[in-house]
Amino acid sequence: MIGIITFHCQYNFGSALQAYALQTTLEKLGHSNILINFYYKKDMKIYDVRWDSKRPDVILFDLLTAKKNHARKRAYHRFHNEFLRQTERTDDWMQLGSICRNMDILICGSDQIWNLRLVQGVHPAYYLRFAKPNQKRIAYAPSFATSHIPEQYKDELKEALQDFSAISVRERSHAEELSSMLDRTVERTLDPALLLERKDYDVLLENFCVKLPKQYIFIYCLHHVNLKMVCKYAEKLAEEHNLKIVYFNKYDIHKRRYCVNIFELDPRAFVYAIKNAAFVVADSFHAAVFSIIYHKPFMSYSHDDTRNRLDSLYADLGITGHFIGESVYQPIEYNILDEKLALLRSDSLRFLMDALGGMA
Repeated sequence: MIGIITFHCQYNFGSALQAYALQTTLEKLGHSNILINFYYKKDMKIYDVRWDSKRPDVILFDLLTAKKNHARKRAYHRFHNEFLRQTERTDDWMQLGSICRNMDILICGSDQIWNLRLVQGVHPAYYLRFAKPNQKRIAYAPSFATSHIPEQYKDELKEALQDFSAISVRERSHAEELSSMLDRTVERTLDPALLLERKDYDVLLENFCVKLPKQYIFIYCLHHVNLKMVCKYAEKLAEEHNLKIVYFNKYDIHKRRYCVNIFELDPRAFVYAIKNAAFVVADSFHAAVFSIIYHKPFMSYSHDDTRNRLDSLYADLGITGHFIGESVYQPIEYNILDEKLALLRSDSLRFLMDALGGMA
């Protein structure tokens, strides 16, 4: 049995879908697996009313959006229960050794579990510090989500990773940096979401439907500070092509062309909205990933958390001209991109199979 620890219980489309993708990929390779249901409380505060905030406007915003957040949580819990296999839940990493005692292999990854700012340093849970000596440890495509690994964490990282039998990360720059730092090969592998094909996600959409316009632009903006720029670009495009706008936001947007808000829906709505969109505008790494999977025209708005991840992915796939405010949209030749993606997928699957060895 393989245990996977990642960000899966966050109420975030990309987190849930990459967890589903890695679990499904391992299953397709013939490996029984389960998600280690670790609930990192500090990262989950943003989904509740932040009563400890010193800013009254933050508390007011959370109160005004509490109803939508509650509906969103219910939808995610149903998705998790139906589509993800999970262990018992805990928010205490010290309990993970007992929960995982019968597992043969432990995998940490993917998503931003190695984002040192997000998890307040080298968090023991996400470096499998609870593993027993006889349990194989593998890192599959975790992301640091920064340009470089801060110097202050390097010694701690060396110690945390010394017992791993195989290590890969999502960004090429980090693979090179870790390889040098650890004096061993660290590979670059794809985000798990890209290990699956369109047909694999279409299975998720069976018996699922959201009433959407026939022709629309889909806006997916995770970071409120980016919303103005993302909306400005999408609105101009919508006017030029006479399109409606489907969007994701804690507040309903009462403006011309905005018609459906999918904030309260589960991750299938994200896949469905991208699959059926005429164009996607987003500030999200996984919005770009699913636009690529479904061969959609899209533009990204970059910020610190996504730029390195997107730069690495775009370089590998030969994508140019896809950053709002920096370039003019250029259509993607998806037949060429698919060939490159197939090679990267093959390399990533080879890493997984080699790392797992003969275990089945």
